Amino acid sequence: MIEDHKGDPRWPQNYTLEQVHAIQRKALLLDIAKKYTTFFRVENTGDAVKNIGLCPYEAGSVKQAFTVDVTKQLYHCFSCGAGGDVFSLVMDMEKVSFDEAMDILEKFSRKEKA
Repeated sequence: MIEDHKGDPRWPQNYTLEQVHAIQRKALLLDIAKKYTTFFRVENTGDAVKNIGLCPYEAGSVKQAFTVDVTKQLYHCFSCGAGGDVFSLVMDMEKVSFDEAMDILEKFSRKEKA
């Protein structure tokens, strides 16, 4: 429960779980990840569609090791080991709390609709 994590910046403080899930459905990981990196190829393995590009965690990296699984809405870098979902990517890239990441994703989702 969210109440168990009061004061923890990695957990929502000002949002309900319903609001978190709504943003998670609207803010597609691949669209957000494209703000931070370049993708070069798509692999379709039958049960998953994966986009592969440069790792945004490793400045100057030329390894195509960063993978976004469009089906599962998760990312993983096979070079540095970073991984997570749309929230952790925004939190890490922008150096913000969960609630601040929610604000960013909410604004991005509204902009994409326009």
